[in-house]
Amino acid sequence: MRKQMKTNDAIAILQDLVKIDTTNEYATEYEAALYIEDVLERAGIASKIIYSPNGRANLIAHLEAVQPIKEPLVLLSHLDVVAADRDTWSFPPFAGEEAEGCIWGRGTLDTKQLTVMHLIAFLELYHSEQTLNRDVYFVASADEENGSKEGMEYLAETCPEIFDNATVLSEGGGFTVAGSDGKPYMLFASGEKGTAVIKIVGTGDSGHAGSPPDNQAIAHITQALQYLLQQEPHCHEYSVLTTYTETFQQLLKSNTQPTPDDQLVAKLYEYMKFQTTMIDYLEIGTQVNVIPYKGEVTFEFRTLPSVNKDAFEKYMNQLFENSNVSWELIDFQQGYLSEVDAEVMKLFQQYSPDYGFSGTWVPFTALGKTDGRFIGKIAKNVYGLSPVTVPFSEVLKRVHSADERIETDAFVYGVNLMRKVVHHYCLQMEV
Repeated sequence: MRKQMKTNDAIAILQDLVKIDTTNEYATEYEAALYIEDVLERAGIASKIIYSPNGRANLIAHLEAVQPIKEPLVLLSHLDVVAADRDTWSFPPFAGEEAEGCIWGRGTLDTKQLTVMHLIAFLELYHSEQTLNRDVYFVASADEENGSKEGMEYLAETCPEIFDNATVLSEGGGFTVAGSDGKPYMLFASGEKGTAVIKIVGTGDSGHAGSPPDNQAIAHITQALQYLLQQEPHCHEYSVLTTYTETFQQLLKSNTQPTPDDQLVAKLYEYMKFQTTMIDYLEIGTQVNVIPYKGEVTFEFRTLPSVNKDAFEKYMNQLFENSNVSWELIDFQQGYLSEVDAEVMKLFQQYSPDYGFSGTWVPFTALGKTDGRFIGKIAKNVYGLSPVTVPFSEVLKRVHSADERIETDAFVYGVNLMRKVVHHYCLQMEV
């Protein structure tokens, strides 16, 4: 007999999780993992906590299909949060207070709200006692806010079978925009840029600052930087960008006074379309009054999702073919792309109006780095969405800032939609 959890249950669990201070530096994700383990155990679901070599806790639970006929579903979120300065908050950051129509606290948007959405859907799937058409995993990871070395990077290395050919629902989207065309949209992440880190080294003659040599390392480095930064933006068309452009073509071409959401749509377009570059580190000698013979600079590129390592290296070799500097690839992590019209995303679009949002669902390329980057090559599809009816512009203001909060109604919308979609997707019947 299916047991449907009440809205108040979801709110209470979110408040409890917020009260557990899992600030990344404290390495206390285990406290939240133990809490979730207890919730699952009381429901009759076994789970396990996998500790990284440095003792960071990652929780995994598994509902196994007797005869799986479709790819697995992985519900992925992270338990750690960034630090919070209590003196700058309207309500205590680790109290989980519900006030002024919102639930306040660190993690209410990044990503304990998503953990609860997944948990409620997972519990109800178990209580349905119906035949699953696929294996379903619940994963709550550690250390995301510090690069995920103790979290998803570790899990992807030690438990890759969980993510093999899976559909993964993770963070990175599920926020709304309302453009000047008067239409509402829900943005979900359907891809992510890659990361390439290179080191450029220039050498020359050393000498006294009072009589500088002509052949200086700093001159070669400067010329290389100017040349690099003056290159035409590196762009390739890809499925997510194409769909995004087609959806927002009128807004992107409009000559009317843009609204803040119009501006956000345009900024996302620019981010999605072009490779971006930033200087991470620059060193040109440390001795006083001495011209250094050597200098180096480290760059980080955010490469387009479709660019692989070979293509990037070919591009860089061509770029510096006749240069007076050398370059070295320090690290490369390819981005990923997911289907923009997969079944699970069609279900989110289909059922969203039942819970109060009737807008169009639009794929975009995730901002920043998410845990999806560690499994993009082995999973079938990775989507970033914690569906809430909170404007994207508001999310950007609140995440990692003082007064992080989520409107209660927006959270309830996400809980209801997530459990509806997960049940339909995994049981293939109306629920």
